[in-house]
Amino acid sequence: MGECLIVRRGGESYELPVLSASYPRDVTVTAAAGASASFSISITTPGRPAEYTYQWYRNGAAVSGATAASLTLTRLTAAATYSVYCKVTNKAGSVNSRTATLTVRSYLRVYLHRLASAH
Repeated sequence: MGECLIVRRGGESYELPVLSASYPRDVTVTAAAGASASFSISITTPGRPAEYTYQWYRNGAAVSGATAASLTLTRLTAAATYSVYCKVTNKAGSVNSRTATLTVRSYLRVYLHRLASAH
């Protein structure tokens, strides 16, 4: 994030992309059967070549099939906190995005009791 790396191999130069330090953004959701959270990254300066592969990670483990510039996590049904980041790779190497925090909160019902007022 925010720094440029140029690698020279066999007379060709490759450059890592520079990722926005603001993405992915933190997300808070309420746990429910259909709850989901979406994340994306933003490249502020393209790398060379501008051909990238993406891999998203949750709590340090690769998310299976999460190989695009955006990620949607679904079926968030239990309260928990996760760290989420993306590794972007091109011929120059890899760079990690900022680590976002996903907070899944419990769904708490609120009951209001109506008190009868004494007259």
